Amino acid sequence: MEVMIHLRDVRMVTGGALGTIEPLKQQITLLRKHGVQMKSSVDPLVELEMVKNAIKENSERALGAVKAKILPIQKNEAENIKEAVRNHCVKVEEFRKTFRENLPYHISETEHNVPKYYCKNFKDRPEQIHDMDEATFKKN
Repeated sequence: MEVMIHLRDVRMVTGGALGTIEPLKQQITLLRKHGVQMKSSVDPLVELEMVKNAIKENSERALGAVKAKILPIQKNEAENIKEAVRNHCVKVEEFRKTFRENLPYHISETEHNVPKYYCKNFKDRPEQIHDMDEATFKKN
C-alpha cells in the first residue's frame, strides 16, 4: 500500500509542477509581446523548458526503482485475475448446462433465439469483460 501511495504522491506533485509551466510560458510570451524586458542571462522560455525536463527526470528517477519492483507483482496479479475470470466462465457454463438439462420443459436451440453465454466471446480476451455494459447484451 505504501508503494501505491508513493507512486500517487510523485504523480500528483509532478502533474502540479508541470501544470504551472505552460501558464508561465504564456505569461512570458505576453510580456514579450508588450515589450517588457526581463533580467535574465538565459532566455526564460529555454529556462522553463530546462525546468520541465528536470521535473520529468526527477519524477522518473523517483518512480523508476519502485515501478521496477512492483511490475512483476502487477503482472502476476493480472494473470491471477484473468485466471479467475476464466474459471468463473467455466463454472457459469457448467451451471447453465446443468440448469438447462434439468428444466421441466425443453426448448431446442433452433426453436427460440436463446442468448449465448457471453463469456464465449471473451475466452481469448477476458480483460474485456469489464467493458461490457447493459447495452451489449441481447434482449429477448
